[in-house]
Amino acid sequence: MALRVILGIFGLIFLYNALNFLLSPVDAAIGMGMELLDDMGRSSQVGDIGGFFLGTGAMLLLGAYQKSSVWLRAAAVMVGAVAIMRILAWGIQDAAFATVFIGVEIVITAVALYAASSFDADA
Repeated sequence: MALRVILGIFGLIFLYNALNFLLSPVDAAIGMGMELLDDMGRSSQVGDIGGFFLGTGAMLLLGAYQKSSVWLRAAAVMVGAVAIMRILAWGIQDAAFATVFIGVEIVITAVALYAASSFDADA
């Protein structure tokens, strides 16, 4: 039960971030260490990043509610991919190493994968 609650909290945080990108994109961008872009750049920030948070939040909530390893693995792939891309951006593009963000993403990925395995074992 605790695992499902933790996943639900993660999912709600992701949905909050999606809503924040829609309703307060300046604050959402600043919270992620970015400036809000204009024109097509803003469309990409709100659409791509907001869509990532919306989709991943929904997958985490569905996985927790349904005890579905499929949804949780899909969410883990998305969040894990972000951590990998951040590391590659640091190594290849000379971006700042986003230690806190990467750490959080690794924890969420690990919890989602652990829960998926646990739910499979219970089935």
